[in-house]
Amino acid sequence: MTRHKIFFGVLLSMMLLGCSHEEIDTLLVEEPEGPSMEVPINIEIESAWNIDDEGATRAAPPGAGGGNSGGGGTSTVSDGWVNAESDIANVDKVRIVTFRRKDTSDGTGTSEPFLYDVKNDMVLNIIGWKDVATHDGELPSSHRHRYATGTLNKIFGYEYRVIALAYNSTRTVPYASNASYNNVLTAGEQNWFDLNIHDGLTLDEFKATVKTQTTDDTNYDWREYLTGNSSSTGAKEHTDQLTAKVMACPQLFWGYCHLEGDEEPIIRFQTTNGSGDLVNDAPLTGLLYRGMAKVELHIKLEQYHSGLVDYNVDWLGLMGDHLMTETLLSDYDDFLSPSAPVTEDGKFTSFDFITSASAGDKVMEAWILPTRTRLAIRGRTVRVGTHHVNNGQLCAGNISYGDLGTGIISMDVDNNYFTFRRNHKYVLNCSSSENIFKNHEID
Repeated sequence: MTRHKIFFGVLLSMMLLGCSHEEIDTLLVEEPEGPSMEVPINIEIESAWNIDDEGATRAAPPGAGGGNSGGGGTSTVSDGWVNAESDIANVDKVRIVTFRRKDTSDGTGTSEPFLYDVKNDMVLNIIGWKDVATHDGELPSSHRHRYATGTLNKIFGYEYRVIALAYNSTRTVPYASNASYNNVLTAGEQNWFDLNIHDGLTLDEFKATVKTQTTDDTNYDWREYLTGNSSSTGAKEHTDQLTAKVMACPQLFWGYCHLEGDEEPIIRFQTTNGSGDLVNDAPLTGLLYRGMAKVELHIKLEQYHSGLVDYNVDWLGLMGDHLMTETLLSDYDDFLSPSAPVTEDGKFTSFDFITSASAGDKVMEAWILPTRTRLAIRGRTVRVGTHHVNNGQLCAGNISYGDLGTGIISMDVDNNYFTFRRNHKYVLNCSSSENIFKNHEID
């Protein structure tokens, strides 16, 4: 595991490791006629965090280009895999989204775009765990995948592309059950993002959009986030640097289906087997990888001292000022360059919350689309009916490391901007919440 030491002024350390709606719309599409064949699909989900393959032309997340030196892109050191089964233990659904076009591989016509196939759109249940053999020592010795099974209905004369997305349909946001933050985001990651499914959708246009929830000081549910006061009155506190939006991101996994033993993404009605015979019932398989970055903040909550009065931290929000909301889904590398930030004005959006009635060590964790962003916390402190709401920026010394053999220096932290990459895990340790609020305060 790659480890870096960085500082907020208090100690901070960083370790690099490393859907959509369940209800499917029924669309009116023309169903082709001809012989058909149902073939089995076997889906597996990679549990380990891995480092992206080393390469001098690997694209940096959006906005990170200026933070690199020594080359025209950025790359990361491929230093092995780290097991993360606990992160996917509750991933329980796989959404299959299929696209088809007429098969012109015999040269009888011009290939058309792959179009959405509503008849092969389905949600599969994760069955359980499957033991996985190691490959050249790259994977952890004790290694398992989550897996699901289904079927694809192929029709003669057509070829297919099959995309699979996995998610947790039972995950809840920490603040959903709090009286001050109810009715905001429905339980289940499939409710936290949209797929642009519609009749005539092409594979190249297929995308996911993470939802944002606008907070409103006239709405009881979110008054406390803006004012610190959950009653019907109260003035806003330190909101000039807020977008007044919140979001929750799924731990989204992506993969495509193909014939076993063949990585070709295009699936045809029939193919030639190892014996030279034409077969149309060959099973399909797909291995899904994490498209998101994970951010873990280990923070020690302390009483906030104001004069002679000590205030307890009641709740805490983790915020970023450049959080992406859209990614195309035709290829895994689409997750390297997501788009549509929540805002372009440098204001902060909350993407994780915890509630606490006492001081001590707490953990915040969230998944986000790759980006380069500043981080901050927003917290409410209370004592016998008196409250304050404060913001503090998470500041860190610059972190960089050389990529083996490429001559490129990758920046993970540069001038308090954090670069978060696909399928990487970042662990930040902060030993004092009061230090952040008092010494790195933002209005």
